[in-house]
Amino acid sequence: MRLASLGPVLALMGLTLAASPAFAGDVVTIHEGHEARRPAIARDEKGALHLAYSSYDKGSPVPGIFHAASFDGGKTWEPGVNISRTGGIASDPAIACGKGQHIVIVWLDTTPGMERPDIYGTFSSDGGKTWEAPVDVSLTPGKSMEPSVAIAPDGTVHVVWADTTDSDKGPEIWHALSTDKGATWSTATNISHSLGNAWHPRVACGPKNEVHVCWADRLSGHSMPDIFFSTSTDGGKTFSKLLDVSNTRGLSTDPDLAVDDSGTLYLVWAETPSRSSGRWDILFTLSRDGGTSWEKNREMGPTGGRSSQPAVSAREGAVAVVWRDKTGHETNPEICIALSSDGGKSFAEPKDISMTLGASRHPALEISGGRAHVVWEERDKGLSSLRFVSVPVGKSH
Repeated sequence: MRLASLGPVLALMGLTLAASPAFAGDVVTIHEGHEARRPAIARDEKGALHLAYSSYDKGSPVPGIFHAASFDGGKTWEPGVNISRTGGIASDPAIACGKGQHIVIVWLDTTPGMERPDIYGTFSSDGGKTWEAPVDVSLTPGKSMEPSVAIAPDGTVHVVWADTTDSDKGPEIWHALSTDKGATWSTATNISHSLGNAWHPRVACGPKNEVHVCWADRLSGHSMPDIFFSTSTDGGKTFSKLLDVSNTRGLSTDPDLAVDDSGTLYLVWAETPSRSSGRWDILFTLSRDGGTSWEKNREMGPTGGRSSQPAVSAREGAVAVVWRDKTGHETNPEICIALSSDGGKSFAEPKDISMTLGASRHPALEISGGRAHVVWEERDKGLSSLRFVSVPVGKSH
């Protein structure tokens, strides 16, 4: 059953999830016929869109990290270029754009060994035309994973990731920075010092060069993890005391974080009331004081099914949240979006923007020019490819 046929059923349940056929015709397949996974997206100062994703050179069995750009709002895309070429297995990319034509891409790489992969990175100073040789960003003896990257207004590059170096129990959250665009990196430091497992970190930089980090952690002492937050106001030298933002009795995971030009922070994550529950919701909150306090958690929807893998973007009063949703279609999940044109005070009802026959997953988005640009991985007929759609952010949606 497709989402379009679920309206009456969900209405009886007190739930809403609107289908949007108008968006379906606008879906673009990027590099059709090529294996591509785990997309990440960013926008540069001129409005060009940049993708980082995992793919393969022709004839190669080892995946690398590719970059592709669009200069017309995502209607067409330049050919993807392998920018990793380390010899190891490269996966899980993250991307950020800074001033001018500065782009940084980081990823997980097995070059140091399959048992202790590190976070690698490279950068471009000419909008992606050329790329510097990759360098080892994390350089720890433990296992590094799940990188996230952001560039502060002063040009400093900040990377966070989960790392097992300091703990036998599980990973903790680590941070490194670069003041020369990504050519060299500071010594990695543990910023969570968690007594439990910490994973899925995300980093975002504020207008005054603040460094905001969130992640999932069992530090609260609950049997279920919560979403924690920490911030740095001195360029990443020190970080604040950890704050439990979600603070629920359920299982909180997969957070994402965005900050707008005014410094308002937007946080989303996936939440379920128990480990055995079949229902997962996407929760949202925001902070207008740099993360010191947060508004009451709100559900994005709800849709009634299993919602996961949320992402958030915010710019000039517009806020967009996307996620993977299995409502009514367990074998072929869709990508849903909720839009706000008033800075997150209210959201329109969620819409299905993928409406495809394959299994959609790992959505990412970027807001620019009054539109939410969404990219995701689509698994269909044994092939994973990238799909893209651009959605206007406005009261009519």
